[in-house]
Amino acid sequence: MINPFNNFSWVVDKFIAASEYPDNEEKLKFLKDQGIGSIVTLSEKKIDDSLLKKYKFRNLYLPIKDFDIPKYSDVKKFLTWMNLMEKWEIPTLIHCDAGIGRTGTMLAIFFISKGKNPKESIDLVKNIRNYNLESLKQEKFIYEISDILRDFYYPEDEIFYIFHKTVETLRKECPWDRKQTKESLLKYFEDEFTELKEAIKKNDIDNTVEELGDVLLEIMFLIVIGEENNEFKINDVLNRVIEKLVKRHPHVFKDEIIKTAEEVEDRWEELKKNSI
Repeated sequence: MINPFNNFSWVVDKFIAASEYPDNEEKLKFLKDQGIGSIVTLSEKKIDDSLLKKYKFRNLYLPIKDFDIPKYSDVKKFLTWMNLMEKWEIPTLIHCDAGIGRTGTMLAIFFISKGKNPKESIDLVKNIRNYNLESLKQEKFIYEISDILRDFYYPEDEIFYIFHKTVETLRKECPWDRKQTKESLLKYFEDEFTELKEAIKKNDIDNTVEELGDVLLEIMFLIVIGEENNEFKINDVLNRVIEKLVKRHPHVFKDEIIKTAEEVEDRWEELKKNSI
């Protein structure tokens, strides 16, 4: 298929591409043919929802005024999205209107998040895209972000969010996952737990890691179903277990003195009987 864009190019091979606004169906068809499944829209104008659905694009809409810079919250949303798409192995297009200033700014921010310094990031964008950033304000922002990014963005903390989002998405988009109920999952939970016990007994570390993941998957699946039914949220589950651990370990979190493991067990059972 002939490239209908003026400045489409791959920036990170088969993961990140950039271009001007994909303003017609021909361009969206081309993107799909390139294997792109996700689009980050930085222009104020949205892409037609019906076309996004037709070609099954995932879309992050982060409107930024022409020649302007993103808010810190937008930077975080963008990097979280890119982290998610990287885990899901979904190639992503980043675009604004012309595919230059706002697009280049976000590309440079992505490179900074991967460890490049501001000059390297800006030079990479210039060399790959053959465009400068459109304003001094945008270039200054790249240097500013480099200094403060770690103050508000922690990619290593996103893994639990990505896991939750992955299971949530499977539940919405996979017919088998959609069909499951809390009751139907119990069999799989028991099977996975049995396999975990066997891996631990054999001291098979690699398999233990895999089976722990499978058990965690069943737990997350049950949580997502509970959220769908408006029965509870994931934070309800986490807060409940944290509260229980704190209250049943007064020798750790309070001033109570308990010296042996046996005393800990006795105290646990005592607190449990008192519904603490």
